[in-house]
Amino acid sequence: MSDSSHAPVWARPDIFPAKPSTGAFGFIGKRGIEVVCDSIDQLVEKVEKTRDPVHLVWSPADPFLVPPEQVAELLPAWKNRQRRLYRGDFATARMRFLFFGGVFLWAASYAWRRPDAEWQDVFSYPPSALMLMLGFMFGFLPMYESWKRLRVLKNYDAAAMQAEVPEARFDIWLQRGKIPFCHLLIAMMVCAGLAQLYVDWGNKGGLNPSIQAAGLLKDQAVIYHNRGLLSAGAWWREFTAPFLHGNILHWLLNAGGLLYLGRRTELLARWPYLMIAFLVAIISGSLATKIMVPAVPSVGASGGIMGLLGFLLVFETLHKNLVPVSARKRLLAGLILMVVLGLLGFQYVDNAAHLGGLLAGMVYAFIAFPRSISSSRPSIRSADLIAGSISLVILLASCAAAIWQIYLFAAAGK
Repeated sequence: MSDSSHAPVWARPDIFPAKPSTGAFGFIGKRGIEVVCDSIDQLVEKVEKTRDPVHLVWSPADPFLVPPEQVAELLPAWKNRQRRLYRGDFATARMRFLFFGGVFLWAASYAWRRPDAEWQDVFSYPPSALMLMLGFMFGFLPMYESWKRLRVLKNYDAAAMQAEVPEARFDIWLQRGKIPFCHLLIAMMVCAGLAQLYVDWGNKGGLNPSIQAAGLLKDQAVIYHNRGLLSAGAWWREFTAPFLHGNILHWLLNAGGLLYLGRRTELLARWPYLMIAFLVAIISGSLATKIMVPAVPSVGASGGIMGLLGFLLVFETLHKNLVPVSARKRLLAGLILMVVLGLLGFQYVDNAAHLGGLLAGMVYAFIAFPRSISSSRPSIRSADLIAGSISLVILLASCAAAIWQIYLFAAAGK
């Protein structure tokens, strides 16, 4: 990292703040509080014992804050700390796995006892399919990840610690970066979600009123055209449906995915490409699900989120020197995870929209970016700045239209 002029932005020494003037050693703890230490031994002791996050530390060797992995003297303490944290994560994930597994067995036994039940009904029964998916996401996967990291720690030495520095710097840079446009997309989801809560509250069953108002109903019959509203097959539903969600869990999962992938897209490729990729993906996802699953209503931003995943997979492959290899592998792991979840939760997951969004994001990245050996982020071209601004306006208008249609539906029902 000596030649910072040609290093990726996250690898430059001055990307993190200058170290505090108080104390020769220390680290940034919970809520950004500075924990000052007088010696390296005291720093080692506090880093090992604290339960707060330790993202950045300082010492006399560096003028700027650095990740703990960059301070060789912290190796024993860091190893012990990580072992304790991973064991705790493993225990928590195991409890979740057992809970969801128990509910799955109960739901599966109920499905099996039904008249004329066959073995596949155990997995296709919606409650058991949901528990299987949740158990995999929140139980098995984190448990496996913790177990794998604990195995790695057995041979964790100075070389292994140093090898983690690029990924650590990249992750901290991502978390500290400002992402106003990603937050704007999430704010749109929040506004549409609140409108849904307002009109759906107390719904006794059947299709939620908000989904009837602005969801992608495809070939279903007109529901409320006689009230002066547009028909169920209106073209604008392809734009409004991505801002609606089936329930709170659906919303939370999509908000989390958008926050992670949107943050990465905005910081690496810049905001215009975030907006363009998301818009192209939600349109492609809507078209794909209309063609492949014509009889089932669809809502949710997952098509756009998968578009961001596809965009990043191609973008980071074309800009290999911009992102650490280990961080790029996490995107592939995310793609594999979505495929598995699509298979386990086919009752709930719109795989057609996911596929359409993923392919659209990949194609757009191939078109927008040439292969580059540079470690610098690509500059924003004027044409893409205009296209990104237009995409942002369309997304804002789509969210506003979804909320307006929900309001009209609620008003018509009173």
